[in-house]
Amino acid sequence: MEENVQSTVVDTPETPESQQSASAPPDLSGEVAELTQQKAELQDRVLRLQAEFDNFRKRTERERQEFAEYAGEVTIRGLLPILDDFERALKAAGGDENEFTRGIQLIYNPCWKY
Repeated sequence: MEENVQSTVVDTPETPESQQSASAPPDLSGEVAELTQQKAELQDRVLRLQAEFDNFRKRTERERQEFAEYAGEVTIRGLLPILDDFERALKAAGGDENEFTRGIQLIYNPCWKY
């Protein structure tokens, strides 16, 4: 029981579109070049944004430190005249041990200063 199998080949006329798709893949080099250029531009943009953020972070940290130093300086400059006044008051009192002099000494020498 052998069966004879015959194949039938049907010839269809080729159109220009079917010839192009069968003969070679579509031209992707232009698209690849465009995508490569876009990739390079995006990488450049990312690098620039990273550098800009790093500069921003450094500038912000520097400004914060400068502000802290300046704030401390302003506080100390405000306290110096007061301390000078206490020293003058103690000198003016001489060696008198009255309640007024004792009060000035308590204020001038706070409890945290041992």
